[in-house]
Amino acid sequence: MKKGNGLVYLFGIVLVIFLASFVSATYNFSNHSIQSSYSKDSSISGSIKISFTNEPINSLFTDSLGNSIELRDLLFSSQSYSYTCAYTSCESKFASVASGTSFPFSLPNEESAFYGLVFDVNLEKINSASFELVSDASESSENQISIDFFNDDEIDIKNTKVGSSFGDENFGCFNSTQTTTELTITSTPYCQNISLYESPGLKMGAWVKKIVSGPNTISMKLYKEDGTFVNGCALTTISSIGTEVFCNIDSPIEDKNYFVCINSVGSGGDYKIRGFSQLNNCGFQGVPPKNPVYTYQIGVSERNFGNVGTLQISNTLPNGNNLSTMIENYIVSKYGGKDCSTETCFVPIKITSSKNQSITLRNLNVNYDFQGGSGVAMTSIHKFEEDPSNVNASMGSLPLGSFFKLPNQEQNITYGFNYKGNYLFQKSISIKDYGIGVYPLKSAAGFPTNFKAIVPPGLNISSYNWDFGDSISTTTSIPSVKHTYQEKGNFTLVLKASTSVGEILTNFKIEVESPKEILDKEIKESKTRIHEFEEKLILLDSFEKIEVEKFVNVSFLKTELEIIEFDYSLATNDEEYAQIVSRILNLSFPLSLEKIDSGQIFFIPTEESIDLEVLSSITGKTYNNSQSTYDYIRFWNVNKLDSDVSEKSLVIVWMEKPPSYIRFFELSVSPSKTIDEDYYFIIKNVEGLSLEKEGQFEEVGGYNYIKLMSQNNKFRFSTTETGPISNLMFISPSIIDIGEIGEIEESKKDILIIILGIVGVLLIGLFVYFILHRWYKVKYERYLFPDKNHLYNAIFYINNSVKSGMEEYEIRKNLLSAGWKGEQVSYLMKKYAGKPTGMVDIFGFMKDKPQNSPKQVPPKPGFNSEYQERGKNTRFNK
Repeated sequence: MKKGNGLVYLFGIVLVIFLASFVSATYNFSNHSIQSSYSKDSSISGSIKISFTNEPINSLFTDSLGNSIELRDLLFSSQSYSYTCAYTSCESKFASVASGTSFPFSLPNEESAFYGLVFDVNLEKINSASFELVSDASESSENQISIDFFNDDEIDIKNTKVGSSFGDENFGCFNSTQTTTELTITSTPYCQNISLYESPGLKMGAWVKKIVSGPNTISMKLYKEDGTFVNGCALTTISSIGTEVFCNIDSPIEDKNYFVCINSVGSGGDYKIRGFSQLNNCGFQGVPPKNPVYTYQIGVSERNFGNVGTLQISNTLPNGNNLSTMIENYIVSKYGGKDCSTETCFVPIKITSSKNQSITLRNLNVNYDFQGGSGVAMTSIHKFEEDPSNVNASMGSLPLGSFFKLPNQEQNITYGFNYKGNYLFQKSISIKDYGIGVYPLKSAAGFPTNFKAIVPPGLNISSYNWDFGDSISTTTSIPSVKHTYQEKGNFTLVLKASTSVGEILTNFKIEVESPKEILDKEIKESKTRIHEFEEKLILLDSFEKIEVEKFVNVSFLKTELEIIEFDYSLATNDEEYAQIVSRILNLSFPLSLEKIDSGQIFFIPTEESIDLEVLSSITGKTYNNSQSTYDYIRFWNVNKLDSDVSEKSLVIVWMEKPPSYIRFFELSVSPSKTIDEDYYFIIKNVEGLSLEKEGQFEEVGGYNYIKLMSQNNKFRFSTTETGPISNLMFISPSIIDIGEIGEIEESKKDILIIILGIVGVLLIGLFVYFILHRWYKVKYERYLFPDKNHLYNAIFYINNSVKSGMEEYEIRKNLLSAGWKGEQVSYLMKKYAGKPTGMVDIFGFMKDKPQNSPKQVPPKPGFNSEYQERGKNTRFNK
């Protein structure tokens, strides 16, 4: 009787599948509402307007970025889209179409096949289960195979074998075309945020240079996004010329973002890494996680998966779960009990391929007890035919959720979206790092949390739409909102900001825990942050420390943390814990303190920075507001002074707001020749300016100034202002002596010219000669060099090249190849050599008195003379 019922059921399933093939499955796509602007590492946001008629629930949506998701996942994640399924709970049904002790079959790339177990008895217990999978799939950058027990989208088995080769190297946001700075590797790690693909291991490393060899070890470490340490290795064979060096780890890597770090273990040697700062950094110095402030030449390369060969699936799975217990629980959940005698129980095993391969399933051994017998062995594997539940839905907006991930790098792309391999739409989207953040990223379950949007200036946001990922969303006109997560778990908060450049979407991972769990972590993390910050603070000099403490009151934070710890020890329930959570999350704890050296540059004041009215107030003299005055001051700086300015920045990184930048400058001024007049260093008193020796300065008209001495002068100051420092300060002499050149007057007619024709012709010729000679002497230089900066730079370059021993023909060749005209080059070479640059002086009375060549410290002879690097053998870059 029971056996007959089973046959009837099997026949019914096959009949349903047969009849279903004649049912028309259709969909109707209307349009979409996909957003255009996204932050890095977010996901496509919006919805598609679509209807379904008898569409299989396992139909696949795909996009041009390699994302894919089944229709069932979109339906289950939506709270607003109405649909119905043919089967209860929209689950697929299965039927056995063949069985055997060994099943060989081919499985193409990106396709799946269903096999499984069939029970038709009243089970008591499943004691054990095991089988083998044999594949001929060779080494690959993607995992070649995955096994999903019960078709629940949870991958239970994958290939874990390690290949012998590696993929392409990935240095995150590092750009090899940028100018880099060498940084000393210390015990405090340099870290880079890099997106990794799934792999059985990787090699990680960096560009490293050995300055002094020592016993210390240069170590690479890998961390998860939450700061969990994964594995590490040591770099060897580091050269003194600087090269990329890697070491290997064999830990399994997930398809996620990681922190790759380098630091020195021990002391004695001196090793360098290099990096640079850019608008969208992805690195930092410190223990992860921290906010990015710099970019380093740190990279990885994922190891390929090895040949699949034979996978032994034993009763204890790699994740520690018991396969026999899992099968038993599935049958109870699916069929309401373990009695499979009245309704046959099908246990599906979904096998998915990412590479064309031939597979054999064999050596199945399932040991079970049933009512009437014990220790029964099942050895037959069944091939299943899936009968997915059909979906029906009228036209409506189906949200895409957070399934379609975007890259973690800036780019503009044409995004394509497909259903069942059929094109639905394309849209141009922009992915940028807008610097938008949300704080806090933790919330206490069951209690309201005040979330704040961290927005950089300039976006002009008019509204904020908050989708909390728990089916609740709201819109505010201010950058904050209160929300209560009712359950513990991880949620994706999608913030849509309406800005002057359009709507920008950014995703954030919100961790929801009990108030006590949050307090445990926050107190521990806050104490660690304060301790690390104090360690960095100790390394600063007194001036730097004073400026940093204007932003971070360490004593106040430590006192508040002690009070919170005491109150935490007295709390007894979630309400009291939640109140303390609110207090600690409202405190601003610095995540890190980073130092960035920007190097030293040659200083010449810009024309815009020179304020003649302020100079007049300081000296009591009156100055002609003409181009010649500005040129005189700037060339006087070059001719009389050796001026250098060095810059370094301290960056305070916060969780709940953008980083605070403090720029420190040291100006060094020393005369290159004797200076008889008084001269002054003058700096604009902008907001955020601090002078280390403020008492030595005087103030006038919104400026601070000091009279410079005849020996070396050094000044340190800091500012929070952005932009070139040249716009804030200048150095000027008190005496500005400019010999104004008047207009050339026409000669008076000489009566003798009229009377004596020959004499007249001679005089006219002499007059023409005089005019041309005068033009060449006064106007020719301005004609060749309308911008005197170009003239100054070129002279400095020639001077520097001559000092370095460069031959004249090489100098000419370099200038010509840089874009100067032959006439300009000839003029420059003559002028530098002290030769006549105009017409021949046939009488000798028009010669200039000899002048000493100015001693100059040349920048590169380019068109920008404001900031130039020191050095020899510079090349002109027009």
